[in-house]
Formats: sequence, structure tokens, C-alpha cells
Amino acid sequence: MTDGTDSTLEMDSRRSSAWSAIKMDGAAPTATASSALGTSKKMSTISRGKLRRIATQVTRAIRRKRRESLAIRRESRATRVVAAILIAFIICWLPYFCISVYRGICLGLNCQLNTHLHLHLFLVSSWFGYVHSCFNPVIYMCLNKNFRRTLQRLICCCAAT
Repeated sequence: MTDGTDSTLEMDSRRSSAWSAIKMDGAAPTATASSALGTSKKMSTISRGKLRRIATQVTRAIRRKRRESLAIRRESRATRVVAAILIAFIICWLPYFCISVYRGICLGLNCQLNTHLHLHLFLVSSWFGYVHSCFNPVIYMCLNKNFRRTLQRLICCCAAT
């Protein structure tokens, strides 16, 4: 800018910063500041070693952030799987426990209980609870890519033999 060499960079007209250019002087880059009158003076010198250390720190910070975001994604996927398993458990076993509590209350208070209806409800709700065990692999297969891939390999191996 002031010396007219190719090593200095033109100041961007949109920026109002005092830093006008960074020019390479031999081994070390030098930062220069420019005033409104166009004079320049040397502000600081940054060594290549310091630049490498800064670049290494920035790279490490980017990698750390990437690992953290991947960990958060894994945790959110695991949370979805656990929530689905818990909801399935509650839906399948809640009727059984409600009927069992109702039966206990009726027997404790000597209330009249329709034995035939209660027996059928008890059997259906018991089997519905047992079926929950069959839902777990389906839920894992739908929500977990690794489980789905392994199950597909297992089925393909069994089908091939």
C-alpha cells in the first residue's frame, strides 16, 4: 500500500479497522497499521512457530467441537431409543398392573367382582405384557442403525445356509 510492492494487500474499503495489510518480510509475517493519512508503522511481528501453535490450537478446538457434537448426537439417539422402550413398556404392562391393583382393592374391601370378566381381562393383559418382550427387538431395529445392520446380516446368513 505504501511501498507499492505485491506483498502488501489492499485495504478493503468496507472495513474500518486500523489493520490495513499483512505483508511477508522474509521468514516472519509483519502486521502494519495505516492511519487516515496513509502512513504506516510496524505494530507487531508474529513468528512462524507462533502461527503454527495458533493453527494447532484452532485445529484442536475444531476437532474437540466436532467430537462433542457427535457425542451429543449419539446421546440424543440413545435417549430416543430408551424413551421408545419405556413407552412400550408402560403401554404393554399398565393394563396388567391396573387390573391387579383393582383386584387387590376389591378383595381387600370385599367388593363384588365379576370373576369371568376379570379372568379374561387378566389373561389378555398378562399376554399383552409378555408380548412386550417381542416389541423390544422391533424398536431397536427401527431406531438403531447398528442393530438393524447386524440383524440384516444375521438374517442373510441364516437365509444363505
